[in-house]
Amino acid sequence: FILLSPNEAIQKFALDMIARFPAANFSFEYNIGYAISHLSRCALALVASGTASLECGLVGIPQIVVYRVHPVTFWVGRRVVKVKHLSMLNVIANEAIVPEFIQDNLTPHAVAQEALDLLNHPQRREMMKKRVAGIVATLGGPGASKRAAEAILLESAFATVS
Repeated sequence: FILLSPNEAIQKFALDMIARFPAANFSFEYNIGYAISHLSRCALALVASGTASLECGLVGIPQIVVYRVHPVTFWVGRRVVKVKHLSMLNVIANEAIVPEFIQDNLTPHAVAQEALDLLNHPQRREMMKKRVAGIVATLGGPGASKRAAEAILLESAFATVS
């Protein structure tokens, strides 16, 4: 197992949680950041909804997406944001490509069962990889920031002429 955290504060929080529930013969490494060298060694990622999910998709790592916030935050969010999915890959695809466990559906048993099923069925992981690769291909190649800046400049030049 590899625990990847976006920063030191979240890594400390995660390590403190793991220490509260020790398991015999459970060893893992932990790193800060989602370096491709770490991600590429994974057969499966359990990842919070957000950019980490997209990063896993970019390097072709099958994943299970999890997301839970305070119930009030979730209630407000569901009324403001109208999407069927929370995973960036699923939102782009407008369908469930990667499994999502959101809010009340996020239970240890459900996630563990899905993870074991994916790990025990390499063909499911391969199908997910292919479908994710198709979604990633629609994003275009490197240089998104430059293309976005050019589109903004073009739009602003057009607005000035109009």
